[in-house]
Amino acid sequence: MQVLANAARSTGCLTSEMKMEANARILEDIRQKMEALQSEGKPETAEQELARLRRENAQLRVAKAERGALTCKVTPKGGVSVYGMGRWPVTLYRDQWERLLAQSDHIIAFIEANAASLSTKPAKE
Repeated sequence: MQVLANAARSTGCLTSEMKMEANARILEDIRQKMEALQSEGKPETAEQELARLRRENAQLRVAKAERGALTCKVTPKGGVSVYGMGRWPVTLYRDQWERLLAQSDHIIAFIEANAASLSTKPAKE
């Protein structure tokens, strides 16, 4: 089980704590939008508009960064799916993940030894 925990940390999978932080940001965004709706009709000063636009810009940056993150989910059949690697999730059962992760040094060495013949997929912007 320790192998899975270390792998989750090293691959960037979102933990429950990270998901709770994201939910807290969403709730804060909703609160701010409700306040804005309540204050509609009142003219916004240039300083208030600038502050609002900066907040929205920061939220968009966070959302863009989170889109590229890897996330993990337990499937209904008990497998572990990793999302964010490509179009479809990578799903394996616990014993398969443990076997794969136990060979991580070998896999990394293989990739490094064959780097010249391997292709890479460009990151989305």
